[in-house]
Amino acid sequence: MTVSPNSTALLPTRTRINPADPEGAEYFEAGDVLYVTRNSKGSVRVAKSAGHCEDIVLGSRIDAHHDQTRANFGELEIIGIRFSSGDSVGELPNKRLALRVFK
Repeated sequence: MTVSPNSTALLPTRTRINPADPEGAEYFEAGDVLYVTRNSKGSVRVAKSAGHCEDIVLGSRIDAHHDQTRANFGELEIIGIRFSSGDSVGELPNKRLALRVFK
């Protein structure tokens, strides 16, 4: 499978995180930034970064793929961001969502 050179690698963690209340989640640490994403089918998930990705802002779209299998996740729209300070913008659903990690 060919992956676009501009595609972002994400690794599914097989865990869930509540972006509105992430403390205590298995893969959440102070300083992490959470990006709430929605794909073209309307599925909402969370992508985590150890720091802020300056080029990913609310409303931006990223092409993404599985870090190991290279399976295409398609275009993901950033619909919410929870910054390391705890401040947020956009939508932060108050429910547990599948978590992926930027690689």
